Amino acid sequence: MNKIVAQKGFTKFYNDYFDSLLCLAVKGRELRVMLLILRLTTGCLDQTWARILQADLQIVGINASSAANILKNLLEKKWIIRNEKTQEYRINTEYLASEKILAQLKTRVQRLEKAVGIQLKKVHSQNTNSNDTEEITLSLPNNEAEDYRNDNGASLLKTKLSQSDVEDFSSAKDILKIFKNTDKYQIGIKKHQGNINEFNKVDPLLFSAQTESQDAALKAWTKLEPNNPGSFPFYLAMVKKGLPAEKFYQFTSDILNDSKISPSARGKVFNHKVAQYFEGQR
Repeated sequence: MNKIVAQKGFTKFYNDYFDSLLCLAVKGRELRVMLLILRLTTGCLDQTWARILQADLQIVGINASSAANILKNLLEKKWIIRNEKTQEYRINTEYLASEKILAQLKTRVQRLEKAVGIQLKKVHSQNTNSNDTEEITLSLPNNEAEDYRNDNGASLLKTKLSQSDVEDFSSAKDILKIFKNTDKYQIGIKKHQGNINEFNKVDPLLFSAQTESQDAALKAWTKLEPNNPGSFPFYLAMVKKGLPAEKFYQFTSDILNDSKISPSARGKVFNHKVAQYFEGQR
């Protein structure tokens, strides 16, 4: 049999944390999300935080309709932590190793440790009694695929809203200014009194629409820029400005049906359509 050599790379997770994770009553989809976060943090050069995109969740079988509830449940159970400033996530290892959890899972963890001990004795026995074993390892794509979350460049678009007020625009030029800087676009809205910090902190994966227009905005963002959570505040700002729900649907449909518009340009085209709409309302 040919020997297959494993490529370098591993996801480091201390056994104490792993034991607690195994013994928790984690549902299938919740476990997949936690493993995804683990892979994108400690499994990516031991990073502390990871930005979770809808495209990432889809990879592990989590669709947009259930993503928000799963993340909320994990946060409420304290199994993961969310960085409110960066909107990134990590496994709550402090909680997994807390006295409360260890006491709650004591019996299960002890049984798991016993199973591990039996397996270690078995491996030791095999290694000392057999000289004919053949080493077989699997070669898996453990290295990071270049731009695997890129969606043809969409995830590289890091859009931000400036601190501004969306209640009083004097023209379409005030509504939208697009500046190109290498491969990144920045969307700015003319500054008036007040600001829209409330929108800048909104995570689209956790957002729950309260109105028809908000629901339309969320659906438009999901169709046009699902890999760019930083652009979602702009959609909410346009709701506040007064963009009708039917316009969100119309613009989204027009963009998706135009084969000349690449996925990475959909958000930019949407912004132009919005600017043209408000220009016509003057």
